Amino acid sequence: MWNIKLITKIFKVLCLIGLILLLMNSCVVTATSKEELINLDKSQYFSKTIDCVKLRAKYEKLLLEHEALKTRHRLLQKLDLDKQRIIKQLSERK
Repeated sequence: MWNIKLITKIFKVLCLIGLILLLMNSCVVTATSKEELINLDKSQYFSKTIDCVKLRAKYEKLLLEHEALKTRHRLLQKLDLDKQRIIKQLSERK
């Protein structure tokens, strides 16, 4: 049986790594020099900033999904503990 806690941690790490890579590749660095900003086409600049906004929205969505998964995981753990407790009580009665 798959360990849900391990799967959740792996999912979290992969999401964070993916988001870091996406942010590094698609967002305009704010510390760019004036020459670079002057040479940069305005349409490229605004398309990159729009991509950053979309990426941030996806990140927020993933964070919410992760929190929901954590909550569901905690609930499943509690239910599993309850099930084990009931099984132990039933086995002791026999």
